[in-house]
Amino acid sequence: MSHRLFTLFFVTTFWALSLESPLFRDFPKKRSKLQDLIQQITSCDKECGGIHPPLLKLQHASEPRAICNDGSRASYYFHNARSKSWVIFAQPGSLCYDPGSCFARNTKYKVLTTSWNIPSNKTGESVLRTDPINSLFWKYNMVDINYCSSDLFLGNTSLRSDVGVYFRGKEILFSIIKDLITFHNMKSDHTIYFVGSSAGGIGVLVNFEEILNMFKDMGFGSLNVRLILDDSWYTEQFNSEFPCYDWPRMPCITNQTLTEAFQAWNVDVKSQCGDKYEKNASWNCIFATNALKGLESVPVFAIQNQYDNYQLIMSKVLPIPTTETSMGVLKRMSSMLDIGKMVRSEISSLPEETSALKCWLRNPDMDRTVEEILGKTQRQRRSAVDSGHDCSYRVEDECDFPQCNSQCVPLNSALGSDRSVWSPDTLLYLSTQVSLELSIYSSDRSAMERLSNLARRVTS
Repeated sequence: MSHRLFTLFFVTTFWALSLESPLFRDFPKKRSKLQDLIQQITSCDKECGGIHPPLLKLQHASEPRAICNDGSRASYYFHNARSKSWVIFAQPGSLCYDPGSCFARNTKYKVLTTSWNIPSNKTGESVLRTDPINSLFWKYNMVDINYCSSDLFLGNTSLRSDVGVYFRGKEILFSIIKDLITFHNMKSDHTIYFVGSSAGGIGVLVNFEEILNMFKDMGFGSLNVRLILDDSWYTEQFNSEFPCYDWPRMPCITNQTLTEAFQAWNVDVKSQCGDKYEKNASWNCIFATNALKGLESVPVFAIQNQYDNYQLIMSKVLPIPTTETSMGVLKRMSSMLDIGKMVRSEISSLPEETSALKCWLRNPDMDRTVEEILGKTQRQRRSAVDSGHDCSYRVEDECDFPQCNSQCVPLNSALGSDRSVWSPDTLLYLSTQVSLELSIYSSDRSAMERLSNLARRVTS
């Protein structure tokens, strides 16, 4: 018990005992309230971990092959709540696959390539918070897997790759899960939530069938597992109309670069999806609609921004060059809408999945959204079992335009300012400028008029 709470407990206890004196015998209500206060203080101190919630403590993978890009030992943060329930989080962080992209990553984002000099403990955030604000998971055992392999947790190179770094993400993921069983008392009757964000979500999703098989090989009979994908739902949209750019945290992505990346990482996808494709085309399994086909028996919760920045970069819609014409910007905006509709359609078309479209992992409502989904799903599934029917539950924004939800991350334009592409002032500017350009590009007049009407409709 913390010093402050001990002092408060001592003082309130003293006054509570004094209430038994004849002077206070006529005040039973006050005595009852004070005793209730003492009970609340001691109960909260016991359950909430005192004033300061517990920290997650740094651990290192026991498997020697589980190493980061630079050869340092892979690591994770762990909080032991002595629970039969677990939440295992795989971190986000984009990727690299060739000398150029890996050099840029190591130069600007070194923390994503190494485990050297990282803190010995950390405060959990979002689903890893260890206080009651995280009402769904705060009493769970928590695991935060550091992402330092730059390979979507899929790489399995035997030596340093030709790029000059190690790609051992798959080894990292599997060895840490084995350590939880061997050293942290994970049992077959426990409930396990695998949560992945962006790159981490792709890695967990693509590897999930093999993870389930590993559990069975280690003697886990019946498994109670759940998969939560946060901003990891990517759709295959490589728009050839726009040029491809390299960003510091994400190189230009095409079919060819994904093929090269999977070769550099030595990826071996052992799943129904992996069996469907030749090895040099197994990158198709990073797309959720392909990867989920072998996971029909696992409850999957997809939490996704329709207009995820990385999805739009991969689709070549972003970034917008400063030299882009107003019509060019409107073409990109039209492509954004098409991509968003496809993402929404893919998620909504999966009858067995429980899905939620949301803004961003760090949105304060993340935990509330997940809790709402899981809680209502459990109630609906109980009702469905009683009635002999299956069901699913979805939470979706009513509007489907980017930025109509103010909590979403802005899609910044490159029009000489930091204004959002979809802000009213930008759209009004574009809708007035496009009329001037229509007279120049008369061959594409019908398409440009449609885009101009779109801009006016959004701003109306």
